[in-house]
Amino acid sequence: MAFNREKMLAYFSEDFGVDVDDIDDETLLFTDGYLDSFSVVDLVTYIESSADISVDPSEVNLDNLDSVGRIISFVGAKTA
Repeated sequence: MAFNREKMLAYFSEDFGVDVDDIDDETLLFTDGYLDSFSVVDLVTYIESSADISVDPSEVNLDNLDSVGRIISFVGAKTA
């Protein structure tokens, strides 16, 4: 499974019930309440399997995961 923005938005919609029409690359997913703390493990698991990367526990933070743009940048840096 390839990691990309469209599949990630579909994942947010299907697994978390997020209305992705309200989401852009800078929308704060956790800070603004679209996702909650219980979603973190599922999101990290999704990122790891979709992008074929390993996420270190120290990398699980809002700087890396609080928006679509941040997630894309984080994955891009890990796969570069």
